[in-house]
Amino acid sequence: IVIEEKNGLTIITVELPTLDEKTVNCTIKENKLKISASAFGGTVEKEIPVPEKSEITKTSFKNGVLEIWLKKKKKMEEK
Repeated sequence: IVIEEKNGLTIITVELPTLDEKTVNCTIKENKLKISASAFGGTVEKEIPVPEKSEITKTSFKNGVLEIWLKKKKKMEEK
């Protein structure tokens, strides 16, 4: 797992060489990125701490490598 900061984004790269893209699911709950996938007749899960108030903006899965782009949610401005 590689985590890097770039232009205000957090980019997480995870190698998943034996998994099918269609079975991979990414969610954020309580400042943790949860990656889950169906594999080998069961479910594989991994949780990664992420910055507070992050949201997933983009995911990419190519050649067994999953990339997830996160950004911080902006606070709602009061009028």
